[in-house]
Amino acid sequence: MPLAHPVEEIDGVVEFLVAQSNRPDTGPINADLVKVGQEFFKNGNSKEATSCSSCHAIKVGEETIGDPASGYPQLTGYASEEWLKTFIANPGAENHY
Repeated sequence: MPLAHPVEEIDGVVEFLVAQSNRPDTGPINADLVKVGQEFFKNGNSKEATSCSSCHAIKVGEETIGDPASGYPQLTGYASEEWLKTFIANPGAENHY
């Protein structure tokens, strides 16, 4: 995949994370932006930034991207109903911060 424009990378990461919630109230998901975001999350952009997965982990389907034992917040199911419930119940929990 060719390198995306930095704005497209930011939009892609946002779309990728929104897609992880599987919430019906987020509106239609742009699959092309999700791919850009997942690629950036996984590999970053060697010209300008490290990858998100150099700190954070996320499980997408059967694949775990990043190191879940890194000590940084895991983003699996980010903003999903379950994720929001655990965040509201304990926002300072290790898996959130």
